[in-house]
Amino acid sequence: MVKNKKLLVLFCLSLIAKDIPMLASTPQPEEITRRYQIACKPVGRLETNGDFNFRAGSLLCEQDKIEILNGGFVKFFCYSLGKTLNLFGGTVSELCGKPRAMSACDTNHRRLCPKPKGGIADSDSPTIIAPYSSLILQSRPDIAWHPVKGATSYIVRLSGEGIEWKVNTNQIRIPYPKDQPELQFGNAYELTVLANIATEDKDFPSSTKILNRLTQGEVQNLEDEISKFKTILNLPADELALDLSDTFVSQNLLTEAVEVLEKRAKDNSKDSTVYRQLGDLYLQAGNKDLAEKNYKIALSLSNGSLIVQKSNLRQLKP
Repeated sequence: MVKNKKLLVLFCLSLIAKDIPMLASTPQPEEITRRYQIACKPVGRLETNGDFNFRAGSLLCEQDKIEILNGGFVKFFCYSLGKTLNLFGGTVSELCGKPRAMSACDTNHRRLCPKPKGGIADSDSPTIIAPYSSLILQSRPDIAWHPVKGATSYIVRLSGEGIEWKVNTNQIRIPYPKDQPELQFGNAYELTVLANIATEDKDFPSSTKILNRLTQGEVQNLEDEISKFKTILNLPADELALDLSDTFVSQNLLTEAVEVLEKRAKDNSKDSTVYRQLGDLYLQAGNKDLAEKNYKIALSLSNGSLIVQKSNLRQLKP
């Protein structure tokens, strides 16, 4: 009778196990997949064990297939959706949705890149370079633009729902004014930068960009999912930054994608992929000078191997 009860308990536990992910202890640092170990652009990372081919901490590509052991499911953080999914099996590309449509600009697709004015003091207009994309997460983003030859100062204007302010400056980058109201959730704003030049021409060079802040629900959902993801795998700092950057890029949040990698660069990261990806992001944002700077750092750290090649730098030349 006792033996039968034990068998019944084991049978019940096996049924329960099919409905929960097969968890294990946090992967050791050496068990975490790094980007230089795969030959594709990853679309997400496994958070739990339970797959036949991949363990927790693995980066997965579009063509990879999920094959669950003993039923149940695995948890997978999908960059394009910015959240954790329960996967029961199938091809990753079918399970993890496609990212928001955006430019495929990189050194292999230069025709898709913005046409920057340069980032040097001979531009003919103060082209806005930050925020790096129109869609933004932050409420008080920094604002930057290309310098204009002969400009003595600049006027920065922002207008939209509940906001109307103007700042005069002789700099080419300013923080969002502390004494002004922040950007509101779900609203659009018009940002304009004018260059003051001593000329008889009444039309001063200017540049305009429309900023769209995410809705409160979108911001909260993304922040909550990212917060949970940070605590699950205890990823190395560079891999976590790259995961977050890929997530932001997939959401078309180029400003946040750049900033998370810039923080690693300021912390003296030695990972060539951090700088290579920063180069790609700056190229996409139309800042050729910073793209070239980061590609050179990546090249030096990788000793000319891996993804970064000298041809990347040559392609940046006009």
